[in-house]
Amino acid sequence: MKEQLAACYRAFKTATSSLQSPLLLLVRLYWGWQFAQTGWGKLHNIPGVTNYFTQLGLPLPHLTVIFIALLEFGGGILILIFGPGASHSMRSLQSLGRAMTTQLGIEERHVESGYRNLGE
Repeated sequence: MKEQLAACYRAFKTATSSLQSPLLLLVRLYWGWQFAQTGWGKLHNIPGVTNYFTQLGLPLPHLTVIFIALLEFGGGILILIFGPGASHSMRSLQSLGRAMTTQLGIEERHVESGYRNLGE
């Protein structure tokens, strides 16, 4: 019984290992397409997205929209074309851009509320 269970486990492990690369390819293609599509949408509706970012209270909303739109569109294309190496680099760059945008928005809200720094 123990040997049969071990044999079933080995067969399952072999089958799932062979599916790892195609699955990762599909995930990468999906994420790349989604990033490119959302960036493209922002690029074609800059005034609307700028208005939305203004309502959120983000500083320099027009520049932020352009930066985020180009980052999403370019990052999505790079993920689609170049794969994991580009996706790692662009994820880092996208994370940095989103973190900076979020931090600026948080700091602006705190200044408006009377806090001088986030530690108060």
